[in-house]
Amino acid sequence: MSRRIVGYDVARAAAIFGMMIINFWLVLARDYRGKGMVASFLALLMGRAAATFVMLAGIGVSLL
Repeated sequence: MSRRIVGYDVARAAAIFGMMIINFWLVLARDYRGKGMVASFLALLMGRAAATFVMLAGIGVSLL
């Protein structure tokens, strides 16, 4: 019986959700870049969501 690591699953879900937000922002909100607090928050997420997902994928492979 395999045991799941809940924290790992939550972190992976957050990374995927972050990547979805960034991709929608890049495609749909081109006119709003650089304006306001939302744009500043999304600029912080850019790159970090993908890096977090790749890191978590590596951890998942090592746990196999």
